[in-house]
Amino acid sequence: MNNPTVSSDTLLQAAVAAFKRSEYEKAIRLLTKGILQDQSNSKLYDCRALAFLNSGRFDDALSDAERLVKLDPVNPKGYIHAGKAFQLLGKTDSALCIYRIARKKVSKSHPRYSSIEKSYTELLEYTGNVKNSRTSISTIPLAVRSAPQTSLSNCAEGDKLISVAKRAKQDFPAATAAETLLSSNAAASNWTGNFGSYALPLELMTAIFHYLPMPTLNRCAQVSRNWRASVNGNSLLWTDVDLTPYSRKVSNTVVHAIVCRSGRLLRKLIVPGCTNITNTGLKSLLAQRCTSLTTFELTNNSKVTGQALAETMKSIGSQLTRLRLANTKVNDISIRSILDSCRALSDLDLSECPGVTDAAFEISLNFKKRGIPMALQKLQLSSCAVSDRTTFLLSQSCPSLREVNVSQCSRITKSTLVNMAHCSGIESLVLTGTAMNEPAAISFEDALLAFAEGCNQLRQFVLASCPRVSDTSVEYLAGFCTHLYEIDFTQCATITDSALRSLATHCPALSRVLIATCPRITDMGIIFLAQNAKELHHLDVSNNQSISDRSLEALTQHGTQLVTLAMNGCPKVTGIGIRAIVTSKPGKQLETLLIDNCPGVHYETLGILRKMAPNLNMSARFH
Repeated sequence: MNNPTVSSDTLLQAAVAAFKRSEYEKAIRLLTKGILQDQSNSKLYDCRALAFLNSGRFDDALSDAERLVKLDPVNPKGYIHAGKAFQLLGKTDSALCIYRIARKKVSKSHPRYSSIEKSYTELLEYTGNVKNSRTSISTIPLAVRSAPQTSLSNCAEGDKLISVAKRAKQDFPAATAAETLLSSNAAASNWTGNFGSYALPLELMTAIFHYLPMPTLNRCAQVSRNWRASVNGNSLLWTDVDLTPYSRKVSNTVVHAIVCRSGRLLRKLIVPGCTNITNTGLKSLLAQRCTSLTTFELTNNSKVTGQALAETMKSIGSQLTRLRLANTKVNDISIRSILDSCRALSDLDLSECPGVTDAAFEISLNFKKRGIPMALQKLQLSSCAVSDRTTFLLSQSCPSLREVNVSQCSRITKSTLVNMAHCSGIESLVLTGTAMNEPAAISFEDALLAFAEGCNQLRQFVLASCPRVSDTSVEYLAGFCTHLYEIDFTQCATITDSALRSLATHCPALSRVLIATCPRITDMGIIFLAQNAKELHHLDVSNNQSISDRSLEALTQHGTQLVTLAMNGCPKVTGIGIRAIVTSKPGKQLETLLIDNCPGVHYETLGILRKMAPNLNMSARFH
């Protein structure tokens, strides 16, 4: 394409092909070359304006739309592109002016005239200029709904697009609609009756609206023009945005609209599982300079690149404390940049990011050399390609580290237990799916003993499916870590009732015990646990063949705090024991009971229990 003899038509065809592949920047470069050769070709401006719109460069799209109108005043495409650009910029009145001009210039017989008329009518109804309008807010593009509202008198009639574009900044100040209303005596009188026959101050309305979830806020915006201005134009209502319930519908346009509403006041943006967001969506954060952002979550997304995330966080992440990027395309380079830029970052989630390795955390050595401690407190590295080297680096440079999750990291070994012993403040360590058989020179008991001695503030320890866990190692853990409240030794076949005795004796705060599929656990261990663990509220003893009604009897008598019980696949459990614990247990009543594949529990018993405890969440399936 560097050959100057290539015709503008050839460049146009190549640009259209790039556009169909969503390669907007490449299409813009090709169209720019074509325009340099033929500045009178309206098709080039048409396609480039559309590419600018899709890449978030709305001002450039306006410029191309203006040139397109000059070249072909009766072509509706220029007006349509300009109207969309003004809407996405939040300048609703300028968009109305464009559509009004288009209705005069474009022939009604033109195939695209109906599109102009439809856009104009919907936008006019939204601004409240059509009486008794019943247009649902869900039918209006979110970018339009986010626009501050001002009077149509501010946008005078005109026949030239260029005059509208030049007056845009003057006609639409940066102040929100609510601020505009407060600063105008005439507008302030419109607040009378904003709650029936009562007039409430804007501050009080803001306090009321602040308690409402996002769907309710959108419905409130349909009540009246005053309410619409106070909702859509008040940045204070859009500082904490959680789009979790709408993850499949969130797009770049939605993100842009939300960011325009909140502006620099945006503090929290949560968009998990939003697969339609691309790098363009992040440009809105940069454009609005959201430097107050403290929480950002973008998970399960394969379209946003690690470079784009790093550039965004570098520009606006100075106050960022929580960043969750699970299952995204981040890599070592982007993580190093983020750690270097976001010095206040305390909560980082990189789960299921295979591009993250030990190299991402080598930057911690630079922090240590400069005597700057890293602020990390919570780190999720599940299913990443990290090894013991990462845990060593963290132990040397993160004195505030509290929670570490390296589950399903096959290169994590017993050395990590030794490394974590230097982090005296560790409260949670998750090691499920790691290689605790290496290195051979260190025994598992010795490694766990070193860890327990150094981390006596530990509250949660998860090491499921590890054959190395023994009664001795559990005794070491319970003896030093007396603050334990959760342990997970699921599928640890070597532990016995002795391990439960150690935990119940030394850990008075123990409340969650997960020991499913531990065949050497018997009723004696469960009875001792029920009698001594007074805070026990969650117990999972599924698939243990030796558990019977004796355990249920002890839990019925002593498990006053127990609310969740899982006994799936326990053949010795009968309906008598189940009925007793559901109906006769003192203290808190059971909330969740899982008894799948328990042949000793008859279906008639289940029917009686459902009638006696209608609020009980019970699962009793048979496979």
